[in-house]
Amino acid sequence: MRLDRLFTRTQRETPAGLDLPGQQFLARAGYFQPLSGGRAALLPLGKLVIDRLTGKIAAGLQELGGMEVNFAGDGLGGLSEICRAHLRSHRQLPTLLYRRALLEGETARRGNGLLSARSREVLEVFHLNNASDETKKLSEDLSMALLGPLAALGAPLQGGLGDCGPGGESAHDWLWAHPAGDESLLCCANCGYAAAPGAAAFGRTPAEPEAALPVEKVATPECKTIAELARFLQISGSRTAKAVFLTALFNNPDQPPREELIFAVVRGDREVNEAALHRLTGCDRLLPAGEESIRACGAVPGYASPVGLKNVRVIVDSEIPASSNLVSGANAAGYHLLNVNFGRDYNADLIADIALAQPGMPCPECGASLSTHTGFNLVSSRRMSTDFALARELSYLDENSHPLPLRLEIYHMDLSRLLGCLAELNHDTFGLRLPDGAAPYPIHLVILPSKDGSALAAGLSVETTLKAAGLEALTDERAESPGVKFNDADLIGLPLRITVGERSLRQGGVELRRRGEAQGRIVPMEEVVITVQAELRA
Repeated sequence: MRLDRLFTRTQRETPAGLDLPGQQFLARAGYFQPLSGGRAALLPLGKLVIDRLTGKIAAGLQELGGMEVNFAGDGLGGLSEICRAHLRSHRQLPTLLYRRALLEGETARRGNGLLSARSREVLEVFHLNNASDETKKLSEDLSMALLGPLAALGAPLQGGLGDCGPGGESAHDWLWAHPAGDESLLCCANCGYAAAPGAAAFGRTPAEPEAALPVEKVATPECKTIAELARFLQISGSRTAKAVFLTALFNNPDQPPREELIFAVVRGDREVNEAALHRLTGCDRLLPAGEESIRACGAVPGYASPVGLKNVRVIVDSEIPASSNLVSGANAAGYHLLNVNFGRDYNADLIADIALAQPGMPCPECGASLSTHTGFNLVSSRRMSTDFALARELSYLDENSHPLPLRLEIYHMDLSRLLGCLAELNHDTFGLRLPDGAAPYPIHLVILPSKDGSALAAGLSVETTLKAAGLEALTDERAESPGVKFNDADLIGLPLRITVGERSLRQGGVELRRRGEAQGRIVPMEEVVITVQAELRA
């Protein structure tokens, strides 16, 4: 590819709104273009990187029997229709299908470029199976096919349990650590436990048993928060019950949309885990409940109590039944109830772990403190439940012609974010330093101007020789100064730079320099191909 024919141009100034150095270099070098509304356009160089990475991963998937499909929109919706039309027998299982897709998110974080853009190119892998031993082996091989190439590129990932969401049975996330990341894992440095906050558990100390005391209504003026209440009563927040009202929205395509009011109760020193509530209720969205809805069930905002509510679904954390004599709202402004006890004073529709794990809490495995690991999610997997399959009529016939629910695992790799990650990992003060396995071209061929045209002729001859050997170069034969050419080569960051000029020719060949090296070396013209091949294999 001739640099003057490449659609994009390098930029001396950094586009506005990019805070991270790798993203700045990607934009200046012409790998991507920030667009309005938090979107991002992959430009030819960026597209070549992603095509190269995806090609390697796709080759690994094909070795496992993977087959490519292509459809627009939601992955689960399109896949369900495909499976209902074509999946019949257990003999078709396990099956691997994969697709590349351009997905649009709802929000973007400014300053993070490709790492947090609304529009992202992704690779999705659909593992259709029947939960056999063969399936388990294929799942392990599939994880290696996706994660192995990333490890080879030097992308350090931290894996942990993920939030499986409604219809999910289990999930796993792999994050690349970065302080600007928009996701996190709670990790234990002692035993290696790791999980997303919405999926994480934590060690709980059983409450000391107490005899239930009579309920007492007390005045608590201007005590609308747990902190204000605890200070006023001179008690610990753990002696209170925190009330959170949420509206669950359900949008089943076969039924009219509906809403359900949720009243969640956790200990006052805890926070409600909305991801857990989302999974438990199976709703499509959770929103803060409006004041009108709260009052309609008999509660008072700021002073809500589970005692005496109506037309509301009460869900309490698993610590609540064993926590005696808690302080809760009295459903009357300016008042709270002392000595409220679960089972005697109120009951729940559901008891579950709905308290949010947070940094500093005990690890559920070993008891050491959990800490936060922040980063960007590059790969995730999600195993769907049999209920999910049954609800969508996804089934197959076993060897006795009995219908069984399909088991489905979905793997998601964010390709655009992977390019952004590689840029942050591989740059210096001059530009990108992309690894051999990810660069859009292996070689940047710089032809310097010469008075007699000998450098141009020699450079184009090198270009032809390289191409004949299957080595495509990005060739810069522009009539620019050597400084401009070298600056652009450093900015674009290809692994090898070959310079052809009068000086190198007088020394008997061309100069070969790996990106980042201080000095190059002269390689005879007849040894260029074999030398480059050896460098790229190293």
